[in-house]
Amino acid sequence: MNQQDLADKLHIHVTHLSKMENGYLLLSIDIVQRLMKVFAVSADNLLNDNENSVVELQNHELNEQLMLISRLDEDEKNALVKIINSMLTKKRMKDLLDGKVNF
Repeated sequence: MNQQDLADKLHIHVTHLSKMENGYLLLSIDIVQRLMKVFAVSADNLLNDNENSVVELQNHELNEQLMLISRLDEDEKNALVKIINSMLTKKRMKDLLDGKVNF
């Protein structure tokens, strides 16, 4: 895929893409979400240069869910984060009570 192809997929002008690539323009959340969709990757995967932190998504269903989540508005995303954090806290507490956590 060349620069023009990517610009077309992002629905932006190629000069706008070039300015972002060269650091003259910052990426907006909207552009990050479009890039996530084009490359089918998470925001962390897209924005993080550290190869060790890249998580490969083997599960196509999970990948689709992440794309749908990226389309939620901010209030919906915040609500989802609260639900996930609550579930993770519950899991940690259960593991702690069951003696599965080492100190």
